[in-house]
Amino acid sequence: MRKQFKLWKRICAGAMAVVIVGATLMPGVETHATSATHLEAEQEPLEAESKKICVISDTHYYPLNYVTDCEDYKTYVGGDPKMLAESGSIIDSALNMIKKDKPDLVLISGDLTKDGEKLGHQNMAEKLQTIEDETDAEVFVINGNHDIYNYQDSCTFENGKKEKAETTTPAEFKEIYSQFGYNGEYDAQYYTPPVGKEAGGLSYSVTFGDYVIIGIDSGRYSPDADTGMDTNEHITAGRIDASLLPWVEKQVKDAKEKGKTAIGLMHHGLLPHFSKEAELLSEYVVDDWQEMATTLADAGMRYIFTGHMHANDIAEYTTVSGNKIYDLETGSLAAYGSPVRTVTIQRDQMMTDRSTLQLDETFHVKSESVKSIQYNGETIADLQDYTMKKLYPETLFNNMAGGMLKPMIQDVANVGIRKYLAENLPEVDIDSIVLDTVREALAGGITLELGSGIGRVMISYRNGGIELKPTGTAGLIGTTTISDAQLIRVVDDLLAKVENQYLKDPKYLLGKVDEIVTKVSKFGVGSLEGQEKTLYDFIVLLLTSHYAGGENPPEWVVEQVLPYLRKGEVIKDLIEMLVGDIVVIINDLASNLNINTGIVFSGLWKTAIDSQTNNGNLATILGLFNLDLKEVINGLISEYMSDSFLTGMGGLLDEYAASFLYDTDSQDDILNDENGRTITYSTSTPVEPQKPSVANGLAPTQITMTQGEEPDSRYLRWYTGAGVSGTAVAQIAESEDFANASTFTASVEKVVKPKTLLNLGLMATYTTQKAQKYTAKLTGLETGKTYYYRVGISETENYSTPVAFTVKNEETSGFTFINVNDSQGMIASDYETYLNTLAEAKRQFDGAAFTLHSGDFVDDGSNEDYWTWALDGVSESVSYMPAAGNHEAKSSVEGITDPNAITSHFEIQNQDIPEQDRSTGIYYSYEYQNATFIVLNTNDVTKEGYLSDAQYQWAYEKAENAKTDWKIILMHKSPYSNGPHAEDKDVIAIRKQLNNLAADCDVDLVLSGHDHVYNRTPYLSQGKTQQVKTRETAYQGHNYTAAVNPSGTVFVIAGTAGVKNYVQTPVSTVPSEKTFQQTCPVYAGVTIDGGKLYYRAYQVKDGVSELVDSFAIDKSKETEIPEWEKVKDMITALPDMPTLKDASDIESARAAYDALGEEEKAQVPNVNRLLQAEKILHALQNINGKQTMSVNNKSDFVNALNNPNVGTIITGGAEIEFEVIKWFQAKENKYDITRDLRIMGSSKLTFVSFLVKNGATLILDGDVAIDDTRAQGSVYESLNPVEVYGNSTLITSGHVAMRTEYGTGGGESGICVKLTEEGSKAILGSDGSYWAAESAVYSSIGNTEVIINDGTYERKNENHRAVDSQGRIEVNGGTVRNLWCKGNLYINGGTFDNGSVLNPQIPVDIEGNAYMTGGTIIPHDGNGVKLRSSGKLHILTGTVGNVEIGNAQPHVGVVTTSNYKDIEVRYHNINGSGDMDGIYETAAAASTVESLANAGGTKLEGSSAKDGLMTGVLGEGNHHVYGKYYLAGGGKTPATGFSVDDGGEAIVYGHTRFIENHPVTGAVIEGEDTRLVQYREGAEIRLNGYTLPANAFDNAVKWTSDPEEVASVDRGKVTLKKTGTANITMTSQSNPSYFDTVKILAVDPKIQGDDVLEGDDSPKTYTLDLKAEGIGEEDRKRISYKWSVDDLSIATIDPDTGVLTKVGQGVVRVTAQLLLDGVATDVKVSKEVLVRDIVSVEITWGDMEYTYHEGNWNKDTHQYDGQGWTADVSNGDQIHIRNTGKAAIKAGFGYEAGEGFQSINGEFLKDKSPITAATLQPEEETNVQLLLKNKPDRHLTKEAVGRVTLTINQENRR
Repeated sequence: MRKQFKLWKRICAGAMAVVIVGATLMPGVETHATSATHLEAEQEPLEAESKKICVISDTHYYPLNYVTDCEDYKTYVGGDPKMLAESGSIIDSALNMIKKDKPDLVLISGDLTKDGEKLGHQNMAEKLQTIEDETDAEVFVINGNHDIYNYQDSCTFENGKKEKAETTTPAEFKEIYSQFGYNGEYDAQYYTPPVGKEAGGLSYSVTFGDYVIIGIDSGRYSPDADTGMDTNEHITAGRIDASLLPWVEKQVKDAKEKGKTAIGLMHHGLLPHFSKEAELLSEYVVDDWQEMATTLADAGMRYIFTGHMHANDIAEYTTVSGNKIYDLETGSLAAYGSPVRTVTIQRDQMMTDRSTLQLDETFHVKSESVKSIQYNGETIADLQDYTMKKLYPETLFNNMAGGMLKPMIQDVANVGIRKYLAENLPEVDIDSIVLDTVREALAGGITLELGSGIGRVMISYRNGGIELKPTGTAGLIGTTTISDAQLIRVVDDLLAKVENQYLKDPKYLLGKVDEIVTKVSKFGVGSLEGQEKTLYDFIVLLLTSHYAGGENPPEWVVEQVLPYLRKGEVIKDLIEMLVGDIVVIINDLASNLNINTGIVFSGLWKTAIDSQTNNGNLATILGLFNLDLKEVINGLISEYMSDSFLTGMGGLLDEYAASFLYDTDSQDDILNDENGRTITYSTSTPVEPQKPSVANGLAPTQITMTQGEEPDSRYLRWYTGAGVSGTAVAQIAESEDFANASTFTASVEKVVKPKTLLNLGLMATYTTQKAQKYTAKLTGLETGKTYYYRVGISETENYSTPVAFTVKNEETSGFTFINVNDSQGMIASDYETYLNTLAEAKRQFDGAAFTLHSGDFVDDGSNEDYWTWALDGVSESVSYMPAAGNHEAKSSVEGITDPNAITSHFEIQNQDIPEQDRSTGIYYSYEYQNATFIVLNTNDVTKEGYLSDAQYQWAYEKAENAKTDWKIILMHKSPYSNGPHAEDKDVIAIRKQLNNLAADCDVDLVLSGHDHVYNRTPYLSQGKTQQVKTRETAYQGHNYTAAVNPSGTVFVIAGTAGVKNYVQTPVSTVPSEKTFQQTCPVYAGVTIDGGKLYYRAYQVKDGVSELVDSFAIDKSKETEIPEWEKVKDMITALPDMPTLKDASDIESARAAYDALGEEEKAQVPNVNRLLQAEKILHALQNINGKQTMSVNNKSDFVNALNNPNVGTIITGGAEIEFEVIKWFQAKENKYDITRDLRIMGSSKLTFVSFLVKNGATLILDGDVAIDDTRAQGSVYESLNPVEVYGNSTLITSGHVAMRTEYGTGGGESGICVKLTEEGSKAILGSDGSYWAAESAVYSSIGNTEVIINDGTYERKNENHRAVDSQGRIEVNGGTVRNLWCKGNLYINGGTFDNGSVLNPQIPVDIEGNAYMTGGTIIPHDGNGVKLRSSGKLHILTGTVGNVEIGNAQPHVGVVTTSNYKDIEVRYHNINGSGDMDGIYETAAAASTVESLANAGGTKLEGSSAKDGLMTGVLGEGNHHVYGKYYLAGGGKTPATGFSVDDGGEAIVYGHTRFIENHPVTGAVIEGEDTRLVQYREGAEIRLNGYTLPANAFDNAVKWTSDPEEVASVDRGKVTLKKTGTANITMTSQSNPSYFDTVKILAVDPKIQGDDVLEGDDSPKTYTLDLKAEGIGEEDRKRISYKWSVDDLSIATIDPDTGVLTKVGQGVVRVTAQLLLDGVATDVKVSKEVLVRDIVSVEITWGDMEYTYHEGNWNKDTHQYDGQGWTADVSNGDQIHIRNTGKAAIKAGFGYEAGEGFQSINGEFLKDKSPITAATLQPEEETNVQLLLKNKPDRHLTKEAVGRVTLTINQENRR
């Protein structure tokens, strides 16, 4: 009756649906959707509807008859604990609970069966049918990942072993569950995949009252679902297929339009149910879950039921639009908890007005465990207790380990260790590991003692093998070599023994693993009330608590376990605990394994080795070498288990554990909690949309800044999630509020990025995620300004946090950059350490232009979590220029847009980037101011480890052609480090290349990382330390040792800026100038200012920067301003008459001068100007603070003079006469000045003489004039306006003028300024006139000083010159009518011109030494200069025209050279050339004319001067050279304008130039003079060569090959073209007479001889054809060869004759190694020879034709009777084999399914037992049966379904 009622109900529902559809289609009939906003109908109030839904999931039903108590079944459930045997009983109890609950709907969210066994599905369907038969409920199911196409795991144990069981196809699933969603009822809608695809094909929707149930097939079981397989097979992960999603979205929208609630049903989680699920267990959440959830929620779906994770949990997600969706994940019936979920939905609708429908929905969820079951005739009253004991016993870890390891060991044993590794770990190369280990261990050779009286064996690796050289008595057996091939054969033999002894019978290994796992399981992690809590307790708590939806872990977990995990100590403690067990296992293995010594030894050597090694026992051999395994393991632990590693791993473990223990996303319906969980929904209560965050993809993240093409530009790069829309922009402003911001539109690119799943530090797993990448260019940035930037979407104003940055803010004209390395880490706190280090670097190097990062930014370039952490905070404020590290290329993720981790995160496409392979990183260059930066990619290397040819050639040309002053290389792997990578193959290879590149191209600095140690080399050229000149210097408050013009390159590895510190490993080939053991982060900064580079490195200790290293490079060129010249310029800038305001400038000039070295001080030509300024300033400072008195008459003036408190006298403009005539005597006209005093104003002072005494300084300023002119014929004494006495000074400025004339007194009176005593000084800076009868300035004694800066100096009489002194005179300006000087005269400017004065004379009369750098001399009567017999005039001009003497402009230019040897100087040819004219050399640099005159230079031998050009040739060494030209003297006729007495000289000098003439004196190609190489098409040989000395001015070389038909050469890389002889020559380009040549002998040897040595064959002789066409006879005679085999147990060969003798059976490799002049080379050629007894086998094949029978269904046994394959004829499935030969044979059997028939398996039986191989002795025979299994995928019509392979001793018969 119930079935009939159900049928009637379905008919009525169908009829109703037809009526509704028909009414909708009728003309004039309008239908209205019950939406929340636009309902026009007036049916209010509406009825409330309540529905009850029961949900179960992951039933994993397994037919009980498939279960037996066999070993295979125990292993199976041990590895994957589920209640398989009890599954049927649990389902029965769950269904009974549901029946009692009387729901309206029953939903099952997938994994109905264990593994898609067809019988399981059929039985499950029958059980579900009872729900519909016995209740009013409707049942709907969806498939899980286990249910469809599970060929791999579908199995049965019914025959006492694991066998394949028939699995289920999608079509069969629909058929079996047709009553539960697939029969078209309830207005069912079905999704149809695109043609040729199956993904999502089981999706459907049904309408049940006000609810639409949408079943979503998230399974991935067909190739079109990206399973990674070519055939139908399931995988665990799930997704909503791209074609399916729109269909689901439409179903949801349609339901919403109709006013119905859409409820999803899917197996895989739509949302993560704990914080790390999407990463840790990504296969349990659909791909792109955020996009999927957003699509469904925004379409209108609010609830979806899922399973898969076997846990009870509720997760919720709110979209950007404010729509919320709940994912109700239901736990597994077959696991702990066995939950049945009951959901009661209360749906109320009411009209709030005539047009608005309000929907209120209550969704009450409650979960209850299945309490008891009937199983095998017994009642299990407490199922959960039973489940705990069965699934989670104390042997849980042991069961799981055995369950996983045993099948894996069996797989390894079946295919072999080598093949297994090749298939599963293709990156592991056993041969390379073994050979590299041996070569490294024997690099320095070892000595093995054989015992007293026997001797010893010297063991070393030479010429491609291990050489054993015995001494003492043992020496009688001679030297032998174990070749690489023999060594690998030994390894293969050892692997085979491991397979046979330990893998094929794994009891020992499994037993030991079981012991270890027991220890781990019992490992204590906490305690509770005095009882220890173990790792087992903790793991079980994690699982059961999570399964039940628990969220409150106990105190012992929170307070003890999690902190223990967080520190990482648990890892170290576990490993230390297990070391002993691991050593025991290894020792046991070694003790039971013996190497077949016969492979590599024979005769006496084999006897000796066997006696010493206990017949090759591995343990004995290890003992001989004193190898302590425990010590080795502990060494590895200490190397890799660093504190940072443990902390990182601890953080990960804590994070993962916490994600299981705590569920902060949503409240759950905890299992067996009476209250459950209530979810409410109302259209009247809007949901708040998501706030933008990095986690939800709405906020910008990974924001980076990089340099632009121009200094005023920068690039920004950032990412968001794929769902962000709008106009992406970057904004900059000068204030944080972004007032007046400039906006730059960004480009947008939709990309696919890696997404981290499981991160275990040392390894990680990945999937992909969609994202959007943005790039914006900022322009118009101004140097020195600080800006703020932000990025985001303009319409929503969703911007990133403002970030401040400065565009180069140094005080100097140069620039600074920061250098950091290896910031990598494993957890967020690791990157916080890096960011703190970077912040310190920014603070220390404030205003740095950019940051160079040498790579290993992150621990894995594919890990976007790492990038997010590394690029956060302060990283956003620096402009990065990055290099690629090896960790950036650590892993690859398929399907991503840009696999290059550097270019995906940094916009550097604008830089100079050549065409290249970017798969591993990128190399590029850029210029900044006067520096070229070359960034290399050390991942882009050849198999030998060298930088790729394309990259090296590009870098070489870039460095060679760079026109900037500085060349800097940035790279990851350091050529010179003293860390653990120092001797890596690729590091050594790159070191060779960098040596050449740096030396040839004058590279200044190489910055690198990789090794996490600090090391700075000396200045190196070709790896050799160079001697450099150093000096101490200071810059911006820091002291440095500067290398002056050094030859060589500095290589620096500035440690790590992160947490991973390595231990230093001193290496003999790596020199260190500065090194230290790093224990905390390090950063460095470099400032380049013109021709100087300053480097400082700091370590960050406890948050404080400590200086650890500094150095400077000073390579200032003559075109640059040296420090002394900067001081000169500072002094020149001082005013002639300083004021107090100029004090700081004067003090700065003094400080700068004092900071110079003595040699530099001597170069400053105007130091006297500084002394002058200091003298004036000193006087002004003394005067400052004293009284200022204004006067307008003599009385006041005199009172002021006599008042010691008066410092300044200001005259008011009235004429003040001082002199009084009494009794025919002139009185009161002389006044002593004995203190510093300033007289200024505008008065004329008459008949007065100021006598400056006692070291005082008198300053005359303003318009003051002193006029002592008497009446013509006056009888009174002629007055001198100012007389200066010992150590006193007169200073004039402004418009001060003086005049004196007439009176009595003779030639010592009538002088304006008279210096009367030694030490007197006059600084004359006023522009007024100094007119006198006798002399304007006069000194009759030496040791006085006159400095003339301005003014006109005249005299009337001819007793003296206008300026006349026996002391020092310096003329910097003004007009001097004529001058005589017996002391030193310095003319730096001014004009010498008699003008119209009386008694004119030659303007400049020199009786002492004169030094002239500027000024004009106007001749009188044809002569401008008079040179007395002791007179010398030395001239040095900066440019032509600085000095003019009449029409002559004397000038000698600077020395120039193109090759640092041949030099020349241009000069003005004034009076021809003489023998003394030419180029001179002096011992030291001289920059002043005085220092040049006193340098005592020597003319270069052979130097000459002619027609304005001087030439010379430098010898080797360092030279200071300059040009010298005689205007008078030097054996020449004086130039016009000179009057010269005998001995007088006038010489013009050029500036000195320092030239290093270190020519090339040698050329060296490293290695042997002749190289024997093996020719292969395109084979390459790398030669390394260089010139000597390292500091030669031009080390460039040219490579050539002769003939090029045999080989070509490019920068030392030789490419072979054919066999023959090629001479490779490296020639110095600057000195071609130096070269070196290597002879290349290219041969292509081939072994001649049979491929098989068979049966009783006598020994065979093998010969070698050298194939040495093109090699001369003499060179051919130098070539010989030695024979060897790789396995002496198979055959031996005479090393000289090549006679091969059979010993055993197998394949032996015959090798001929070529020797050159008797020395072994790397040239080897081999040939495999099959050595065997004669094999004779008879094989008889059956017809091999079969028929498949469907069989008949047996309702009682629930199986098909008679189902399966049978042979069409009797014995047609048999293979008969008979061994008719004389030796045993091995026959192997294999079955390979044909295309399209992968479901069919073949098994071989012998005597009804499975067999894969058989050994047959002579005359033995056997029969083997081929049994076919499993149902074909389709109907067959006489088709080939597979192939049988029969292998006889490696030869196949099919």
